[in-house]
Amino acid sequence: MIIPSYVRHFLLLCSFAALFGATSIHAQINELPRATPESMGLPSDRLRAFMDTLLNLPGTDIHSVMVMRRGKVIGEMYPRPFRARYGHTVYSASKTFTAAAVGLAIAENRLRLDDRLAVFFPEQLPAEVSEWLASVRVRDLLTMTSGFPADWNMRSQHDEWVKTYLSRKLTSRPGVKFVYDSIDSYLISAIIQRATGLSMMDYLRPRLFQPLGITEVAWEESPEGVTAGGWGLWLQAESLAKFGQLLLNGGRWTANAPDSSVATRQILPESWVRNMLTRHVDNPKGDNYGYHIWLCAESDGATRIDGAMGQFVFIIPAKEMVVVITQCISSGNAGRRERNALFRQLLPAVSERPTGAGKSYQRLLNFEREAALPLAYEQAEDEGLKPSPKSSPVSLPISFSIADNRLGWQAAEISEGVDNKHLNITVTTAEGKQTIALGYEEWAESSVTARPPYSIGSTRNSFSNLPGPWTTGGSYAWTGNRQLRATIHFTNWISSVNIVFDLNTPAGATPTASTMTVKENFSTSPQTVQITAI
Repeated sequence: MIIPSYVRHFLLLCSFAALFGATSIHAQINELPRATPESMGLPSDRLRAFMDTLLNLPGTDIHSVMVMRRGKVIGEMYPRPFRARYGHTVYSASKTFTAAAVGLAIAENRLRLDDRLAVFFPEQLPAEVSEWLASVRVRDLLTMTSGFPADWNMRSQHDEWVKTYLSRKLTSRPGVKFVYDSIDSYLISAIIQRATGLSMMDYLRPRLFQPLGITEVAWEESPEGVTAGGWGLWLQAESLAKFGQLLLNGGRWTANAPDSSVATRQILPESWVRNMLTRHVDNPKGDNYGYHIWLCAESDGATRIDGAMGQFVFIIPAKEMVVVITQCISSGNAGRRERNALFRQLLPAVSERPTGAGKSYQRLLNFEREAALPLAYEQAEDEGLKPSPKSSPVSLPISFSIADNRLGWQAAEISEGVDNKHLNITVTTAEGKQTIALGYEEWAESSVTARPPYSIGSTRNSFSNLPGPWTTGGSYAWTGNRQLRATIHFTNWISSVNIVFDLNTPAGATPTASTMTVKENFSTSPQTVQITAI
């Protein structure tokens, strides 16, 4: 008897629930075991120094840091306004999850490494299929040696991504030349969907995410209804740490049940994990490449899950460690400084001998608890400005319309918060009115339905499947005569915006002919538009 796929999936979920208990299906922060750094052979002051280095790097906003050794979290930091519970887009770090899906499909006899790309999409092939196109294999896509020329604009210009890409002329023989391109990963996702009858996200949910207790997860998909594969995965820092630990363990996962028992399961085939983390491409321009994962030149056996704007999961077998960093770095910053801090500052301090924690551990806990990104008034002081007291130099509330701008704000009202400790910016967008709270000496939190800036790589169908609403952390400062500066972090996404409202009018007068300047993340090209009192 053939059992329908939906029945098989239900039975599989039941078996996972029985094996791993309720912990696999509830909120997933603080699920990993915790330990003191000293019990794992690392002095707390060295870990604190590492986190302090990251937090003070110029040109970056650190959003989370999690350090694990021997399966236990020994340090974690979420600088305010970020929190452990917030999800985060991880850009190309998504690719390594796509590689895991390939291994699962191979283990289920649904796919082979030498399967040909063209076989899966006969109706989308060009009229004339070249020898090179006919020979592209799954393994070529995994190693970024497909022979397709990279095209980072196609996905924002077309709806039929598979057909459009298959129509492109290959520029090298498959399996020969390394050319990094997210569409190789997208094609793998499309292949998995054809091979299994499920989107890759739906395929992975019961096989990978749920066994790891990862419930807060989403993944963008294309206009064709295919999981993006090479980008678009959204999940929490602790979930990234779980996945890193799974790879460090060779695909095995141990979960604690409510009755304090433990159960270990082989989630990914050990041989496949070994294959993923093995060098398959010698990259003359940088680190070598495995199956959708980078090999770290700094340490033999160390690998790196790597996403744009500084999303990292480091897997370091020699030290039995996993290190997660999420952040938003300035354009052109490849994260080399973070890697130097890890491999040159932190890892040399790790030993095999545990020591007592003492006061240094309490100092670490205090540092983690007090970590915060610069508030608007602190940023103003760093620029040599003198922020005024938090009382407004203009009469509030004030309302104005806004010329076309990259935030999509059509109008705004600035008003005092109900507790007189905050300001509110109520903006009108295509999604309606949104109120963003701004603190002065603290971050104020809000929830909005308007989408944040995508920052890089926006495609057709961007934000599809991603959960709303979006959370913000905001702060403000008055500088100059009538200049309001606002810093807003979209804390369950990645982006931030720095806004300057230049209310250039005589004291006590109603603002007219004023401007709003928007600087997204660390952009060197801010946008200034007119605002008009209404």
